[in-house]
Amino acid sequence: MPNTLIQKCFSQFLLSLLLAACGVLLSACQSGPKVRIFPPSASLQELRVEPSGQWVLLLRLQNYSTVGMRLQMSSAQLSIDGLPPVMLAASEPLMVATGSTEILELRVAPDASLQQRIDSALQSRKGVGYQLSGEIVSLEPRERRDAFEFSSSLTPMPGLPGVLR
Repeated sequence: MPNTLIQKCFSQFLLSLLLAACGVLLSACQSGPKVRIFPPSASLQELRVEPSGQWVLLLRLQNYSTVGMRLQMSSAQLSIDGLPPVMLAASEPLMVATGSTEILELRVAPDASLQQRIDSALQSRKGVGYQLSGEIVSLEPRERRDAFEFSSSLTPMPGLPGVLR
C-alpha cells in the first residue's frame, strides 16, 4: 500500500511538471510586444545666429512609437512672431530609437524682417514666439506621412551670444 501511495504522488508530480513545461513552451511562442506606431513630432531646440547672419537651427525629431523609426523632415516652415515664415529644406533620414529624440541641424538664410526681429530680441534680452509646422516622413518600419505643428517661444541665453533656446 505505501508503494501505491508513493507511485500516485510521483505520478501527480510528473503530471504537474509536464503541464508546467507545456505552459512554458506555449508562452515562448508568443509574438512579443505589440508594435504601436504614433505620429512623430518636431520642435525647435535652438536658434543660433552666426556672424554671417545665417541661422543654425537645432530641431528635435521625436519618436513616440514602440519601435525605432527612420524619420525625414520632408517640408517645414518656421514662423517667428507672426512674420512671414522661412522655408526649411528637406533633411536626410535619421534613425530615431524607441521613445527617443534625435537632433537635426539645419542652416537657413532669413529675410531682413526675420533677422531684424531676432536681432531685436537678442539686444533687448526678450523672447520671441515661434511656430514650426510641416510634414515628417517615416521610412521605417512602415512608410507614412504625418503633419506636425508645434508652437512655443525662444529666449536669449545668458553667456551665449547670438543663441536663443
